[in-house]
Amino acid sequence: MVSEESDWSLGNVEIEGGSGLPWRVFNSVERYRRKSTQTNEVDYMLRRATMLYAMHDFMGRVITIADCTGYRVFQHPDTAKELTYDFEVTSKILNRQLKHAMHLVLQDTTRDVLDRLERELKTRTKESWAPCFCTILLLCICIEELQIAVDGFAVHKATRRSKTNGFSRASGFETSRRLDDLLYNNCKTLFHAIHNSHKSRAGRRNEKGGFNPIRDTYDVNEKDGITQAMHDLVGEIHEILGDSGNDSVDRAMVPSVDTEDESLAAHMAFREKNSGRLVSDFLRSFLYCTP
Repeated sequence: MVSEESDWSLGNVEIEGGSGLPWRVFNSVERYRRKSTQTNEVDYMLRRATMLYAMHDFMGRVITIADCTGYRVFQHPDTAKELTYDFEVTSKILNRQLKHAMHLVLQDTTRDVLDRLERELKTRTKESWAPCFCTILLLCICIEELQIAVDGFAVHKATRRSKTNGFSRASGFETSRRLDDLLYNNCKTLFHAIHNSHKSRAGRRNEKGGFNPIRDTYDVNEKDGITQAMHDLVGEIHEILGDSGNDSVDRAMVPSVDTEDESLAAHMAFREKNSGRLVSDFLRSFLYCTP
């Protein structure tokens, strides 16, 4: 599990073969959460979304028992000395046990985050903009990681010539497309519709305009729901978009992949293209919400 006291902003971890964009965005979200003075309910939603991110990161890692650690365990008095231990086999068993348990927790956490996000979106307030914005960004990262994992599973089965239940890269891409359509696009469309992101900001006192802090400039106004934490978050997002430049345009595009190519190199190419894709698309959607 993730320690709530751990400082995620330290270091600069970047997974080989992927984009560093998701990690930068996650750090910005975590800094916002620490600065924010939201209600306990909203803060808990962000904490749960952060846990969801950590779970997906864990599911993409391989747990191994190093030889030195294994031998120390072997020296324990309760260990049967007459048995021969294969630490590689033990690591595989440990992986399966931990991943199975984590998968069950991940399912419950995903439902909880989506339920809390739906309730918070229904409030339709400016105060809810930043927490919901951050939660959707974290969901984007989780979807990307899940899509990469699905493709990796298909390639793994193909290389061993054991396509379970006919599952192939083509099946995996269909699953990825449904995640885009049924989860991500629905979240993006609903968020923009609730906050009227495509409309110009209100001009006259009684005029009801759109609310789009990424496109427009807002000064800090606690009474109006625009907190210093939100202002700082938007500033960091502008910096990320500025640093990404034209790369964010290419990064947001759906990868064009030959599903017949089931090699490891093909999977790594997909991993690089899909990492940061939905994050880029979501952030850019605020810039092109024009009146």
